[in-house]
Amino acid sequence: MHLEPGLLMLPYRNRWSRKPVGHKVAIAGALLIAALVPASPFVAIASGVLAGLLACWSARVSLHTWLELLTAPILFAAVGGVIIATSGSDGPATALATLARVFGAASATLLLTVTTPILDVVALVQRRRGFRTLSELFLLSFRAIVAIGQSGFAMINALRIRGLGQSWHTAPGIYASFAGALAIRSLQQAHRAEAGLAVRGFDNGLPLARPGDRL
Repeated sequence: MHLEPGLLMLPYRNRWSRKPVGHKVAIAGALLIAALVPASPFVAIASGVLAGLLACWSARVSLHTWLELLTAPILFAAVGGVIIATSGSDGPATALATLARVFGAASATLLLTVTTPILDVVALVQRRRGFRTLSELFLLSFRAIVAIGQSGFAMINALRIRGLGQSWHTAPGIYASFAGALAIRSLQQAHRAEAGLAVRGFDNGLPLARPGDRL
């Protein structure tokens, strides 16, 4: 799976991009709750299918792009499902139910992700006084993730230009070096995020709303 930087512009290039953010949050949140409530796994599957229909049919997101983005969480859940399936007599049923809930929850979250610019979500959260601290943390974390992602894209493009990683006997070492370099870059970005938090006056705790506080 090769994700291109153009995918970062997907939330700005769909038919839902100008819809009210609160409406999209409400739709995605309702689908997410439906996928996670202790009901039949078929409800979670229906939630995931409905999220896909809304994204591809209503918001006009490419079906290929939707399936490509959904592949990673499904494969991750499938690997865990193998372990769950072998853990007891009811393991297979539990594994299938877990996979169904992951499909529904990931689809609901992805619906909001591909149709809504992340800064619009942050702006919505910042309007609520009790969530300003969380929105600052979220925005700083998002900037760090974007920086790490841009570094990853640059490394992958450099490998492609040099024609490296094509041979099966050299690819493991090359991609191991790539992973190590990206890990170092991630650590450096984490230190910068920590410094950013310190500049903003954050300590190790979060202020919590108390009874009677206005949110």
